[in-house]
Amino acid sequence: TNLRLSTEDLTSQRLFFFFQAEDGIRDAQESRGLGDVYKRQIPSHITGLPQEFLQTPLGRMLKPMFDGMKNQMMQNSNPMFLPGAFEGQSNSQTMFGQSPGQGGMQAGGASQEPVVEVTSFEHFVEAMSADEGFIVDFYSYTCPPCMRIKPIYEQLASRYRSICPKLRFYKVNTQGPAREVAQQFEITSIPTFMSFYKGEMFEKFAGADNRRLESMIDLMANKIGTVSAPAPVIQSSPFKVFNPSKRELYVFPFDKPDNAINKIKTAIETVPALKVKDHTIFEAFAANPAENLKNFPGPNKGALVRWLVENLDVLPKEDMIPFYDLWRLLLADEACRKFYAKDFAEHFASLLKNIEEREIEVARSNRVFTYRAIANLFSSPESLTLIKTNWAVVHSIVERCLTKHSDDKTALASIIWVVYNVAATRKELELSQEHTARYLELVCGLLEREKDERVIHGAILSLIYFTHGNNDNITSAKSRSAHEHIARFRSAVDESVRLAAEDAHYILTQGTN
Repeated sequence: TNLRLSTEDLTSQRLFFFFQAEDGIRDAQESRGLGDVYKRQIPSHITGLPQEFLQTPLGRMLKPMFDGMKNQMMQNSNPMFLPGAFEGQSNSQTMFGQSPGQGGMQAGGASQEPVVEVTSFEHFVEAMSADEGFIVDFYSYTCPPCMRIKPIYEQLASRYRSICPKLRFYKVNTQGPAREVAQQFEITSIPTFMSFYKGEMFEKFAGADNRRLESMIDLMANKIGTVSAPAPVIQSSPFKVFNPSKRELYVFPFDKPDNAINKIKTAIETVPALKVKDHTIFEAFAANPAENLKNFPGPNKGALVRWLVENLDVLPKEDMIPFYDLWRLLLADEACRKFYAKDFAEHFASLLKNIEEREIEVARSNRVFTYRAIANLFSSPESLTLIKTNWAVVHSIVERCLTKHSDDKTALASIIWVVYNVAATRKELELSQEHTARYLELVCGLLEREKDERVIHGAILSLIYFTHGNNDNITSAKSRSAHEHIARFRSAVDESVRLAAEDAHYILTQGTN
C-alpha cells in the first residue's frame, strides 16, 4: 500500500530499458541484421541492468522493500506466510485439491496459462514495471474459499485474454516462495484480490466473491481498453464455497516435520530399546523429509511406516509424542495411508481402544495427533475402511472430545475436521439416523457456544454436509436453532466463516430445492 508509481516513472523506465537494449545489441555500421544478435556478446551494461535498475527513481523507491525482506522472512510473524505446507508432495490429497507446479511464464509476456504464478518478489516488481494493468490473487492451498474461487478466477482470466490482451493475471501463494509480496502488502485475509493500473494499486478486496471479482476485472479491462464485449457469466451455483458436485475431504498437511524428527533422533540416541534397532530407513527419510515423502518409492514409504509403528510398541510413554506426531504427518500421504490400512489395522484398533479406555493416561498431545490421524484416514477408500470397522470407538472418541474437552481449543480444532469428514462420507459410513441426529446436536452446540473461528468454520461446513439434500436433517437442525446461530455468522469478520455461513443459510432456508 506504500507503493506508488506514476505514469511518467513507468514510461521513462520502459523506454530506458528498451533503448539501452537496442543500443547494446545493434550497431548501425557493423551489424549484419537480427542474426547478428546470436553471434555477438551482449555488453556488460546490458547484463548489469538489474543493478542499474536500483539506481533509477523506481529502483531507489523499491530498495527499502528489498532491504526489509529477509527480516520479514526470518521472523515469519504471521503463520499465513510459513513455508508452503504442501511443498514436495504429489500424492497428498488436501481438503481443497493438490498444489500444482509453478508456471515459468514471465511478466509482461504471452503465456499459455491464463494465470501466472509469481515466483519471487523480483518477478512481481517486473510485472509492475512491464504491465499496464493486472490482477493479483493472494491465496493458499489450505484456504477453502481460495480453492473454491480458483477455477472461477482462471476462467475469467482465460475469457478476458481475448477481450483485453493487455490485462494480465497473476497469483501469489502466501505459503510459497513469493510470500514476501503478501507480507509487503500486509495481506491478512485470503483470498485477497488486488488490481493495479500503471504501477499503482487501483482496487482491493478480500473474499471469494465471484461477482465482485468479475466487476474488478471488467473495470480494469475497460480502463485499459477492450477489443470486444465480454460474454455474460453463467452463474451455475448459488453457493459461495460449497460444491455439491464435488466432495472435498480435509487432510491435515505434512507440515513442520523437523520438530518431531529432531526429537526422534534424540530418542534413538538415549532410549535403550531404540539403540539396538536398525534406523536406516528413518535416517534416509530424515535427510530431506518433504522431498523424500514426494520421491520415496512405495516400498520405502511402507518400510518407514512399519519402522515407526513397530518402535511405538517398545517406547516408554514419555518418549512417544514425537513418534505419534510423525505418524499422523505420514498419514497425509496417500501411499502411507494405504500401507498403514493394509498392514496395521490391528494397531489402529488397539490405539483407539487405548484412548477410549485409558484417556487420562494418554498424553494430550498424543490424543490431538490421533484426532488428526483419524481425519486423514477418511481420504483414501482403503483407509476409510479402518474408520468403518472401528466406527463405534471412533464415534465414542469424537463425542467425548466434543463434550468433555470443550475447553481444549487445540483438540476441538482438530476433532472438528473428523466431524466434517464424517459428514462428507456419511453415505459410505452408512451413518445411522440416530448418529446423524447426535452429530447435528453436537455441531449446533458448538455454533452456540464457540468463539474460536477455526472450530466455527469446521462446524458450519459440517452442518452444510449433514443438511444438504436432506429435509429431515434440515428440520432437525432448525429444531436446534441452527438457523439462528448461522444468522450471526453471516456478518462474521472472518471471510471463511462468513461465506460458509451464507451457504448454510441458503440450505436451511431453501431446503433440498
